[in-house]
Amino acid sequence: PIEQQACEPFAAAALDTVGAICLDSYGDVASGVSSGGISLKFPGRVGQAAHYGCGCWADNSLSGDTRGVACSTSGVGEYIIKTLLARECCQCVQECPMTAIGLDKAMKQRFLESPLLAGIEERLAGVILLSVHVDGTLDFCWAHTTKNMVLGYARGGAQKPSAIFSTLSTSSVIGKSVQISGVSFGSEDNTT
Repeated sequence: PIEQQACEPFAAAALDTVGAICLDSYGDVASGVSSGGISLKFPGRVGQAAHYGCGCWADNSLSGDTRGVACSTSGVGEYIIKTLLARECCQCVQECPMTAIGLDKAMKQRFLESPLLAGIEERLAGVILLSVHVDGTLDFCWAHTTKNMVLGYARGGAQKPSAIFSTLSTSSVIGKSVQISGVSFGSEDNTT
Protein backbone atom coordinates (compact mmCIF):
# COMPACT_ATOMS: atom_id res chain seq x y z
CA PRO A 1 0.00 0.00 0.00
CA ILE A 2 1.03 3.61 -0.64
CA GLU A 3 0.69 4.53 3.05
CA GLN A 4 3.17 1.81 4.06
CA GLN A 5 5.70 2.91 1.39
CA ALA A 6 5.44 6.51 2.60
CA CYS A 7 6.23 5.45 6.18
CA GLU A 8 9.15 3.10 5.43
CA PRO A 9 11.85 5.85 5.23
CA PHE A 10 10.83 6.98 8.70
CA ALA A 11 10.79 3.53 10.29
CA ALA A 12 14.48 3.58 11.26
CA ALA A 13 14.17 7.12 12.65
CA ALA A 14 11.13 6.20 14.75
CA LEU A 15 13.15 4.48 17.46
CA ASP A 16 12.75 6.58 20.57
CA THR A 17 11.68 6.21 24.16
CA VAL A 18 7.99 5.73 24.84
CA GLY A 19 6.65 6.55 28.30
CA ALA A 20 3.26 6.16 29.91
CA ILE A 21 1.68 7.29 33.16
CA CYS A 22 -1.83 6.56 34.32
CA LEU A 23 -4.44 6.76 37.04
CA ASP A 24 -6.67 3.69 37.41
CA SER A 25 -10.25 3.45 38.59
CA TYR A 26 -9.06 2.73 42.15
CA GLY A 27 -7.10 6.00 42.32
CA ASP A 28 -3.67 4.39 41.98
CA VAL A 29 -0.98 5.84 39.73
CA ALA A 30 1.50 3.85 37.66
CA SER A 31 4.27 4.60 35.21
CA GLY A 32 6.25 2.77 32.57
CA VAL A 33 8.88 3.43 29.98
CA SER A 34 10.20 1.53 26.98
CA SER A 35 13.53 1.90 25.25
CA GLY A 36 13.73 2.95 21.64
CA GLY A 37 15.62 -0.23 20.82
CA ILE A 38 19.25 -0.94 20.10
CA SER A 39 19.78 1.14 16.97
CA LEU A 40 22.87 3.37 17.37
CA LYS A 41 23.57 1.98 20.88
CA PHE A 42 26.85 0.60 22.15
CA PRO A 43 26.90 -3.15 22.90
CA GLY A 44 26.13 -3.72 26.57
CA ARG A 45 24.61 -0.27 27.11
CA VAL A 46 21.68 -0.18 29.51
CA GLY A 47 19.55 2.96 29.29
CA GLN A 48 17.22 4.65 31.75
CA ALA A 49 14.25 2.43 30.86
CA ALA A 50 15.84 -0.46 32.77
CA HIS A 51 16.54 1.60 35.90
CA TYR A 52 13.56 2.29 38.16
CA GLY A 53 13.73 5.83 39.50
CA CYS A 54 15.50 6.95 36.34
CA GLY A 55 13.18 6.07 33.46
CA CYS A 56 10.01 5.91 35.53
CA TRP A 57 8.73 6.29 39.09
CA ALA A 58 5.34 6.12 40.78
CA ASP A 59 4.28 6.73 44.37
CA ASN A 60 0.72 6.23 45.57
CA SER A 61 1.17 8.12 48.86
CA LEU A 62 -2.19 9.82 49.26
CA SER A 63 -2.08 10.86 52.89
CA GLY A 64 -2.26 14.31 54.41
CA ASP A 65 -0.67 16.77 52.00
CA THR A 66 1.30 14.11 50.10
CA ARG A 67 0.09 13.42 46.57
CA GLY A 68 0.20 10.37 44.37
CA VAL A 69 2.61 11.02 41.50
CA ALA A 70 3.82 9.12 38.44
CA CYS A 71 6.58 10.13 36.05
CA SER A 72 8.23 8.83 32.88
CA THR A 73 11.36 10.24 31.22
CA SER A 74 13.01 10.40 27.82
CA GLY A 75 16.33 11.80 26.68
CA VAL A 76 19.99 10.97 27.15
CA GLY A 77 19.82 7.90 29.36
CA GLU A 78 23.24 8.36 30.94
CA TYR A 79 22.27 11.82 32.26
CA ILE A 80 18.86 10.63 33.44
CA ILE A 81 20.43 7.66 35.26
CA LYS A 82 23.05 9.80 37.02
CA THR A 83 20.38 12.17 38.35
CA LEU A 84 17.58 9.62 39.07
CA LEU A 85 15.40 12.08 37.19
CA ALA A 86 11.99 10.37 37.44
CA ARG A 87 12.27 9.88 41.21
CA GLU A 88 13.61 13.39 41.77
CA CYS A 89 10.75 14.93 39.78
CA CYS A 90 8.17 13.02 41.84
CA GLN A 91 9.80 13.93 45.15
CA CYS A 92 10.02 17.63 44.29
CA VAL A 93 6.36 17.66 43.22
CA GLN A 94 5.29 15.97 46.46
CA GLU A 95 7.22 18.56 48.48
CA CYS A 96 5.70 21.55 46.67
CA PRO A 97 2.06 22.76 46.83
CA MET A 98 1.97 23.43 43.06
CA THR A 99 2.86 20.66 40.59
CA ALA A 100 4.44 22.90 37.92
CA ILE A 101 6.64 24.66 40.49
CA GLY A 102 7.84 21.33 41.89
CA LEU A 103 8.59 20.04 38.40
CA ASP A 104 10.43 23.27 37.56
CA LYS A 105 12.55 22.86 40.71
CA ALA A 106 13.41 19.27 39.82
CA MET A 107 14.33 20.03 36.22
CA LYS A 108 16.46 23.04 37.14
CA GLN A 109 18.07 22.12 40.48
CA ARG A 110 18.25 18.33 40.19
CA PHE A 111 18.95 18.03 36.46
CA LEU A 112 20.21 21.16 34.68
CA GLU A 113 22.24 22.36 37.69
CA SER A 114 23.20 18.91 38.98
CA PRO A 115 26.88 18.58 39.94
CA LEU A 116 26.63 14.98 38.72
CA LEU A 117 26.50 16.35 35.17
CA ALA A 118 29.50 18.67 35.51
CA GLY A 119 31.23 19.24 32.19
CA ILE A 120 28.22 18.27 30.08
CA GLU A 121 27.17 21.14 27.84
CA GLU A 122 23.75 19.96 26.58
CA ARG A 123 21.67 18.24 29.24
CA LEU A 124 18.83 16.67 27.26
CA ALA A 125 15.73 15.18 28.86
CA GLY A 126 11.96 15.20 28.72
CA VAL A 127 9.44 14.31 31.41
CA ILE A 128 5.72 13.56 31.63
CA LEU A 129 4.24 13.65 35.13
CA LEU A 130 0.84 13.01 36.68
CA SER A 131 0.03 14.43 40.11
CA VAL A 132 -3.10 13.30 41.97
CA HIS A 133 -4.15 15.70 44.71
CA VAL A 134 -5.84 14.49 47.89
CA ASP A 135 -9.09 16.20 46.76
CA GLY A 136 -9.08 14.13 43.53
CA THR A 137 -7.93 16.85 41.15
CA LEU A 138 -5.21 15.95 38.65
CA ASP A 139 -2.30 17.80 37.12
CA PHE A 140 -0.72 16.39 33.95
CA CYS A 141 2.54 18.24 33.33
CA TRP A 142 5.45 17.93 30.96
CA ALA A 143 8.92 19.42 30.83
CA HIS A 144 11.79 19.23 28.37
CA THR A 145 15.23 20.65 27.74
CA THR A 146 15.16 19.48 24.12
CA LYS A 147 14.02 21.64 21.22
CA ASN A 148 10.71 19.75 20.95
CA MET A 149 8.69 17.13 22.75
CA VAL A 150 5.62 15.34 21.42
CA LEU A 151 3.09 13.90 23.86
CA GLY A 152 -0.52 12.97 24.18
CA TYR A 153 -3.08 12.22 26.82
CA ALA A 154 -6.55 10.78 27.16
CA ARG A 155 -8.98 10.85 30.03
CA GLY A 156 -12.09 8.95 30.91
CA GLY A 157 -15.19 10.25 29.23
CA ALA A 158 -13.28 12.23 26.61
CA GLN A 159 -14.38 11.82 23.00
CA LYS A 160 -10.80 11.60 21.74
CA PRO A 161 -7.21 11.92 23.01
CA SER A 162 -5.27 15.19 22.89
CA ALA A 163 -1.87 15.55 21.20
CA ILE A 164 0.65 18.26 21.99
CA PHE A 165 3.79 19.40 20.20
CA SER A 166 5.73 21.33 22.84
CA THR A 167 8.57 23.61 21.74
CA LEU A 168 11.30 25.31 23.74
CA SER A 169 10.84 29.08 23.59
CA THR A 170 12.95 30.92 21.02
CA SER A 171 14.91 32.75 23.74
CA SER A 172 15.84 29.46 25.45
CA VAL A 173 18.99 27.42 24.89
CA ILE A 174 18.65 23.70 24.08
CA GLY A 175 20.07 21.57 26.88
CA LYS A 176 20.41 24.55 29.24
CA SER A 177 16.81 25.78 29.56
CA VAL A 178 13.57 24.03 30.42
CA GLN A 179 10.04 24.34 29.02
CA ILE A 180 7.28 23.37 31.46
CA SER A 181 3.57 23.21 30.82
CA GLY A 182 0.52 21.21 31.81
CA VAL A 183 -3.21 20.81 32.17
CA SER A 184 -5.37 20.32 35.26
CA PHE A 185 -8.56 18.38 35.69
CA GLY A 186 -11.16 18.62 38.44
CA SER A 187 -12.26 15.47 40.27
CA GLU A 188 -15.46 15.43 38.18
CA ASP A 189 -13.32 15.08 35.02
CA ASN A 190 -11.77 11.81 36.22
CA THR A 191 -14.71 9.53 35.74
CA THR A 192 -14.57 6.72 33.22
